[in-house]
Amino acid sequence: MTNRNFILALLAGSMLFCAAARALAEGEKPAAPEFPKYGELSYVRNQYMEIFVEGAKVGYTKWTIGEMKIDDKRTFVIEEQTEMRIGEGENARTLSVHSRALADGNNMTLICEEMTEKHGDFERYGFVRMEKAEDGKVLKYYKRVGESVEAWEEKAPTDTGIYPESVKFTAYELQVMPVMTPGAGYDLRYVSPIVGAVETQKVTYYGKSIHEKTLVASLESNRFKTLFLDYNSSGDVVLAISTDGLTVIKRSDEANYSKMPGALDGYKAPEFIDKNTATFEQSGVSIERPDKSCFFRTETGAPIFSVQDGFDEGSVMGWVFDAVPDSASAADLPERFVKILAGSPGIRDIRLGAPTETELCGLKGVSGTLAIQRHAETTMGQYRAVIKDGRGIILFFGAPEILWKKNAEFRLGKIANSLKIMDKPKDEKPPELARTVPEMGVELTLPSKCWRFTGDAPDMTARMPWDLIMLSVGIADRAPETTPEIVLAKLKESFTRPDVEVKELKAAKVSGLDAVFSELLITNPVGKSPASKMRRVFVFQKNSLIILTFSGPAAFWDDAAPDMDKIVETIKITEPVVPQEETPPETPPAQPETPPAEPAPPAEPAPPAEPAPPAEPETTPPPEQPASPPAEGDKANP
Repeated sequence: MTNRNFILALLAGSMLFCAAARALAEGEKPAAPEFPKYGELSYVRNQYMEIFVEGAKVGYTKWTIGEMKIDDKRTFVIEEQTEMRIGEGENARTLSVHSRALADGNNMTLICEEMTEKHGDFERYGFVRMEKAEDGKVLKYYKRVGESVEAWEEKAPTDTGIYPESVKFTAYELQVMPVMTPGAGYDLRYVSPIVGAVETQKVTYYGKSIHEKTLVASLESNRFKTLFLDYNSSGDVVLAISTDGLTVIKRSDEANYSKMPGALDGYKAPEFIDKNTATFEQSGVSIERPDKSCFFRTETGAPIFSVQDGFDEGSVMGWVFDAVPDSASAADLPERFVKILAGSPGIRDIRLGAPTETELCGLKGVSGTLAIQRHAETTMGQYRAVIKDGRGIILFFGAPEILWKKNAEFRLGKIANSLKIMDKPKDEKPPELARTVPEMGVELTLPSKCWRFTGDAPDMTARMPWDLIMLSVGIADRAPETTPEIVLAKLKESFTRPDVEVKELKAAKVSGLDAVFSELLITNPVGKSPASKMRRVFVFQKNSLIILTFSGPAAFWDDAAPDMDKIVETIKITEPVVPQEETPPETPPAQPETPPAEPAPPAEPAPPAEPAPPAEPETTPPPEQPASPPAEGDKANP
């Protein structure tokens, strides 16, 4: 999953399942839609699950799939009932969610769905219906939050099915799992009546049957970010484990699934949690929670950490910019953070307050207000930002407007004040700025300390955290007849997707060798995610191609362009060195003990052997065309 999407999962969490209200402009309120009435169902499956957070049972859920006929067409009714409770006494958080959806029985495509959520004495309702339009299909939404009512519509993508929110697991079991082949990827889109936006999920199946463990690249529900799903022979979900290991959903039966309380056998808390303190070593920070009605969230490989207050009633989220330029100040961090969010699904408006001087962790920084409007809800909050030892840390803590004014501001502010920023180790080595890989024939120099190699040699990938730019250098075999003209022609043929705009495509010289430049602007009109850019440079060696690939958000591209130009200008490329396998010296066989003989006269030294000519590297025909631009889920993946 991309970093930007994970940020949204954390920030939008406080918008997705919490109390909020926003006064609408003057005008008539839209009429409430009605879920179609249906008769007796032929139930084909019931599934009962127990929910554990940090090893303690906090609730349960039940999925039911029923089948019926509508206009002689096979139709599924999918229902989900979830009850959860975290904490004790006045700190307890409760959540109740009930949803039901109608889906086409042939492909599980959405017909309509409604969802009701209750947080304590607060209730929210959402409804979505897919309708035919002149140019395809349209999704019509209705949403009620307290007294606030809103209706709107969005164009639905026509190239794939739209799965209802309730189909989180059932779509995979009934429709997707039976046809999946090992190693193949499937893009699924689902829609939520509460969020009001189409989200894309990429599912990849590694295994030979649904008996085995299935890896889901970014299967997200609104409460759990699931990584591993275990299925039994009938296709039922047996176990789901969140990416950070904190949340587990376990198969149960009708008699026991709703019993409370309980504990998960063999559960062990992740190493980054010690009672009520979490230490995020990758980000170089630690933070505390007031009690276990709050829980921690993190993302492997991403500079992100958060504390969720109950069931998304608010959150404290932090982002760490590593290797901040010397010219940057703490006041630059909030604007850059907002650029990451801008244009993301469902967000209508982001209002960033002017920074004022403040203190964070004993350091001078800035603070201000931040409001994020997403359809009928507004999340209110504050940000705090500071720079220490070249790292920029920005905290955002917020909650739906109605809760922010009651208690969340004080409660979340207390969590934010517990932040501690670690000192850099005194023996930390300066960043590596140059790397040579003889096997590739490449010497790569990074233009400044704001860049970082992401792995150890001979890996040739690097990143610029400040502008979220990624760089990879690879090598591919090239047949002698593959010329720059042929590569240019192949690239032109491959850039035919409607979401790809060619900004530059030309022949050039790099390190004195023939080369081809391409630069693309990649948009996502369906998901409304921010545009990204990609620059690829193909450099022609004697029998191979060196391929440099830069990628990152379009919003930061111009700022990073001079550095990217400098990398291309200074890269040194020679013929790759083919490593020779070392042959161990032969050990002469042991001789039996004999009396020492008279020493023989010294032999004439043998003339040196002629060195063997270096092996010619193998050549294979080039691929039909260079790699295509990244898939939607890989865009802007800092």
